[in-house]
Amino acid sequence: MNITDRTSATQLINSLAQTGAKTPVVVTEAWSTTARLSRGVREIGVYPEVIYDAVASALERGKDPAADREVQRILASGRISNEGVIAGVDNIAYDRFRKVCVDHADEIVDALREPFDAAVKRLTEAHVAIGPIDLADTDTVARRGDTTASMWAVATAAVAAIGNIVTGWMALGEFADVVTLNPRHQVLRIAAPTFEQWETHGLEGRHAEPWVLLNEGLDLSLPTFSEYRYRIAVIEQGPVSQVPIDHTRSHIAGREIRVGGS
Repeated sequence: MNITDRTSATQLINSLAQTGAKTPVVVTEAWSTTARLSRGVREIGVYPEVIYDAVASALERGKDPAADREVQRILASGRISNEGVIAGVDNIAYDRFRKVCVDHADEIVDALREPFDAAVKRLTEAHVAIGPIDLADTDTVARRGDTTASMWAVATAAVAAIGNIVTGWMALGEFADVVTLNPRHQVLRIAAPTFEQWETHGLEGRHAEPWVLLNEGLDLSLPTFSEYRYRIAVIEQGPVSQVPIDHTRSHIAGREIRVGGS
């Protein structure tokens, strides 16, 4: 296991916890086991000088130190407590957790969707109340009075919440290795624009800024990883026929199906 794996797994768990997402029990239990194993293997070791007291104690009791259980425990813990063993146990622990994340990826995304949708609702309400102002322009916010300031606070908090959720979503994708996160497609992590919208708004390579995208008329939604890949496919396909896409059937079939098609 590498540092990136540990970081991604931790980011995922933190995102789930901090946003109040209802994490699937199987994921919570798997992470608890992973954390316990990883922590436990690091707590086995003892300072080398501890062996001195144990050997002296065995000799005082007239026992052969080599046959003394405490001496044997200290020696064994010293042999176990090394970088190789720690890395090996971490690999086992995190690989098991990765499998759970792969098997339950859609359930984890569903858990993240609830706080995501709640944040989008608050953001939309703030947008209706104060309009498409620049959230970074605090001078304008202050000049417009208490109502604007209050809704600005709601909007900035919602943006932060969405950012935290997207961080968890990305961490899941990277840790479970279920998706490739191309920086060209950042907007697709929180929106499903048509190709025309993609081109008109120049969305390629842009940051996934929920307030800005809302200003540009895009609906915000957190995709499963199969839905994310479908969003990419829509963009990569380019301009298509005006016959509407049956998104429900397309998602089930794993390919684009248009209304009236097969």
